[in-house]
Amino acid sequence: MKRFLGILSILALYLPLQAQNDIADAAQDILFISQEYIEPGANAATMMSRGGWYISGKTLDKWQVDVAIGGNVLYVPSSQQSFTVNQSDLKFFEIETGEASVEIPTSLGGKDDLQFLGKRPILNQDIKFTAYEGVDRDFVVYPYLQAAVGVPLDTQVTLRYTPGFEIDKLTYQAYGVGIQHQVSRYFSALEEKNLYLSLLATYSRFDFDVSLSTTLDDAENFKITKSLTDADSYSFQLVASKHLEQFDLLAAVSYSTSSTTNLFEADPVILEDALNAFASDAEIDATTIQADLGFNWRIDQFTVKSEFSFGSFLNYNLGLHYTIN
Repeated sequence: MKRFLGILSILALYLPLQAQNDIADAAQDILFISQEYIEPGANAATMMSRGGWYISGKTLDKWQVDVAIGGNVLYVPSSQQSFTVNQSDLKFFEIETGEASVEIPTSLGGKDDLQFLGKRPILNQDIKFTAYEGVDRDFVVYPYLQAAVGVPLDTQVTLRYTPGFEIDKLTYQAYGVGIQHQVSRYFSALEEKNLYLSLLATYSRFDFDVSLSTTLDDAENFKITKSLTDADSYSFQLVASKHLEQFDLLAAVSYSTSSTTNLFEADPVILEDALNAFASDAEIDATTIQADLGFNWRIDQFTVKSEFSFGSFLNYNLGLHYTIN
C-alpha cells in the first residue's frame, strides 16, 4: 500500500483528483471480482493438495522407503462455477444490463461476455471490464510424485512434489512435507486385531496462476494480464485402517487451514500497484473439514490406493506405491 500511495502522490502532480479516485475505485472493483473469480480454483487446488498423503494408518517400518506416483481427480459442482456480483458491491463500474445483480463465471466455470462499464472515462478513455472466462471443466486432475521413509518410533516422513502443469488458463505447481506417527503403538489390543491409528500433519505450498488477458479500454492503455496466487496450507489428520490379507480398509478425518495471497500483473504501473496494494490487505484465510474413505490392494511390494475425499469438493485419489524393504 505504501508504494501505491507514494506513486499516487507523485502522479497527483499530473493527474486530476477525479482520475486518481476513479483509478482507486476501479482497482477495488476489479480486485473484488478477480478474487471471487480466483477463489474456487485456489480452494480446489488446496483440497487436491491434501489427498493421498498416507498409505494407511500403519506407518512404514524403520528405514523402509516408499515411492509413489498418484493423481487426484476433483469434481467441480455447479455452485463453484459461478458467483454473484451485486451492483451495490461496486464503486466505479456499472452492470451493463442495468440489473441489480448478475451471475458470472469463476476460474472453474464457463464463459460470459457480460461487461461492467465505467461511470466516467479515465484519462479520456472509456473504461469497461469484461467478465473473466473460466476453464469450463467439470473435473480437474492433479498429478503428483511422492516419497516416504520410515524413521524410529513408528514415525514416517513424506515429501511431495507436483511439477508445473497447465489447464487452459490455469498454471499449477506445488510441493509439501508431512510427518505421520502411529499412535496405535500405545494400544496393543488394537494392533492385535490389525487395526491401526495414526496422526498426520502436512504442510503444502502451491502457486496457482491464472492468465487473465483483459483490456479495459479500446486503446489498450489499461490491461490486466495475470493473477499470481500463493497459498500455504496446513492439515491435521486422524487416519485409521483395518488390515486384511491383501486389502486395507481406510478412513480419515482432517482439519485444514490455508492462507492465500494474490498479486496481479497489469499496465500501467499505477493500475498494477493499486491492485496489489489493495490485494495485500485482502489475504484470504480458510478452514475446512474433510473426510476420507478408501482401500488399498497390496500385491507383493506394490500397493494400489483408491480413496474418496468429501469436503467443499468431492475428490478421488488413485496412487501406485512401491515399498522398498
